[in-house]
Amino acid sequence: MASGDHYLCNSCKYEWRTRKDVGKPGFCPKCKWDKIVNVSVQEYNEQININEDSNYNAEKICKVGVKVLPEFHYLVDDNGNIIRENEGKTQLVARIGIKKQSGYLYFVDKDGDVSRRKSSWS
Repeated sequence: MASGDHYLCNSCKYEWRTRKDVGKPGFCPKCKWDKIVNVSVQEYNEQININEDSNYNAEKICKVGVKVLPEFHYLVDDNGNIIRENEGKTQLVARIGIKKQSGYLYFVDKDGDVSRRKSSWS
């Protein structure tokens, strides 16, 4: 984490920046709620178009219907399973084992299904 990361509280919508390299804050300094979001990560997801509003040129690969909670980051791992991460802890959510093709970015969409789109890095 870099000094000056930008955070947002999901409860009271209070925004703040960190001053020191101390790791992710544990709670909102205003309301003491522990469901906070790193705005830099949120902006990055919007830049690569994996936000809740749009999945531009995305193709749904597998209907799973996982309940997507805002405090977790959902990924498709190397084995093709859905995992979720929060504060360094990883949990297996669904064992589906899809076969990934190179040149695509695989992600869990807002419906909780696995989708893919052409990767801009390949």
